[in-house]
Amino acid sequence: METEMIRSLSKGQKVALGIAFAWLLFCLLGALGNSWYSVILVCIALLVAILCLFKNKLDAKYAWTVFAVSLILPFVMAGASADSKDESSTKQEAEKVERTKDAVKSEDSEKSTKEQAKKVEKEHEPQLSPKEKEVAEAGANQGALFGMAGASNEEFSNMLDLADYVDGMDDKVNEIFEEMAGGEYDKQYGAPTNAEEKKLKRIYIEHFIKAMNNTMDGMDALEKLGGKRK
Repeated sequence: METEMIRSLSKGQKVALGIAFAWLLFCLLGALGNSWYSVILVCIALLVAILCLFKNKLDAKYAWTVFAVSLILPFVMAGASADSKDESSTKQEAEKVERTKDAVKSEDSEKSTKEQAKKVEKEHEPQLSPKEKEVAEAGANQGALFGMAGASNEEFSNMLDLADYVDGMDDKVNEIFEEMAGGEYDKQYGAPTNAEEKKLKRIYIEHFIKAMNNTMDGMDALEKLGGKRK
């Protein structure tokens, strides 16, 4: 029986795994300093898995799973290890409640500012040609589908939440999203061969990412609302 070929990593997967590798090294140093042995073992195991992926000893189909687990698991286990040593005091809980209230107020203010900015942006949005509108709509439709899939994937959602707390992670995540959207454009329209087609691809990518983010935000808001009603 023929052995199945091991698929190589794509450019996006290599970038993502490089981020995960650096993050794991950082977690490993922290775990060594705090003697969190369970975290140390997990970090080492995941580092070995990433190296196996780069050396094509593991199939590329496991790349995104290893990436998500590498970002989330050490973080979660480190938090659990820290909680087992230190108990939160009543004063700290009170301060946490106050910070939450301040964060809600800040979020409401930020939301109002964003809505005003979106309104101004919409008023000054350049008119698109019929072809550009077609491509923009196709990108938005595909992005919405990816957003629905991403919002329903707990590991993917946790990865995006974690990106907000790691310096430089947002830029890397955006690069991955752009490559993903660009790949979808190439599937639908073929790789661009001139300046006009490159412009169309850029429009597709922008609307893809915007629709994907809006869909995930909307589904997340609905999920929180449903949780409150319960």
